[in-house]
Amino acid sequence: MPVRDFIRPSLTLAMVCMPPAIGVTSGVALSHLPSAPQIESLILVMITALSMIMGLLIWLHVIGWTLRRVFGTAAAKATVLVHLALWHPVYDVGCMNDALIAAQGLVMLGLYWWFVPLIWWLGGRCSRSADHAQMRTAQGRLSMHRLPIDYLRSVALVPLASGLFVIVYMVVEDIMPGSWSDDVPWVTANALTAAVVSAGWVLTWRRGVEWNPLRRRHTVLLSLALVLSCGACGLIDGSTDYIDTLCLTIPLALAGLFMIATARLWQGPLAAVPVLVEEFVQPHCPACGYNMTGLDRARCPECGEAYTLEVLFAANVASR
Repeated sequence: MPVRDFIRPSLTLAMVCMPPAIGVTSGVALSHLPSAPQIESLILVMITALSMIMGLLIWLHVIGWTLRRVFGTAAAKATVLVHLALWHPVYDVGCMNDALIAAQGLVMLGLYWWFVPLIWWLGGRCSRSADHAQMRTAQGRLSMHRLPIDYLRSVALVPLASGLFVIVYMVVEDIMPGSWSDDVPWVTANALTAAVVSAGWVLTWRRGVEWNPLRRRHTVLLSLALVLSCGACGLIDGSTDYIDTLCLTIPLALAGLFMIATARLWQGPLAAVPVLVEEFVQPHCPACGYNMTGLDRARCPECGEAYTLEVLFAANVASR
C-alpha cells in the first residue's frame, strides 16, 4: 500500500484532535476573564475553521472536485462553524453549559468528517483501487478509491465519541440527580458511546470484509462485549480521583482492543480474492455487458467503448 495512504489519515487525525485540545486549554487559561464564553467561542471557531481547512488541503489532490462536492463540503463546513459561533446548548445544564456546547462542537466535527467523505464519494464514482487516487470512468466522470473514505470515517469516530460521552453524561446527570443515581450517568455514557464506536467501526469497514456466519457472529459478540464491559466500568466506585478516572481510561483501552480484535478477525484469506481475479480475467464491458475475455485490447467490439485496464478493472469490481 502506498505510504501516502498512511500519511494522509495520520495528518487528518492530528487536525481532528487539535481543535478540542487547543480550545479547552485556551478556555481554561482565559476563564478568569468576564467575557470568557465569548472568547472561548471565538477561539473554537477560529481553530476549528483552520483545522478543517488544513484537513481539506491534505486531501485536496486526492479528490476529483465537482460542483456537487464543492458545495456539499462548503455547506458541511458552514454548519459546524455556525453552531460554534452561536454558542447555544441544545439542553440547559446550568453552569456547565459551556462544557456541553464544546462537546456539541466535537460531535459536529465528528459528523463533519463522517459525512464529508460521503459527499466526496457521491459526487462521482469511486473505486476500490488503492493504486490510483483518482481516474476517469468510461462515462468521463472523475472517480476516487474507497480507502480514503474509510480512513476518514474511522478518524471521525474520535471527536464523535468524545463529544457524545460528555453530552450523555451531563444530560443524564441533570435528569436523574441524587446520590442513588451517581453511577447511572457513567454507565449510560460509557455504554452508549461504546455502542456508537462499535457500530461506526463495523459500518466503516463492512465493505472490505468477506462476511461469513462465523465472522458475523464473532463481530456481534465482540460488539456486545465492548458495550457491556464499558458500561460496567461506570460502576467503579473509587475513593480517590485516581481510581475514579478508570471509568474513562479502561473504556478507551477496551475500544482499542475491540478494533484490534475485529481487524484480526476480518483479515486472512478471503473468498473475495478469487472472485476479483475471476472478474479481472473475464472482464465485462461496463457500458453494454459484453464479455471481453481473450481480447488483445481494452476496446469493446460490441459497442466500441475503449477503456484503460485500471478503469476496466475498477468498473468490474464496483459492479460485482
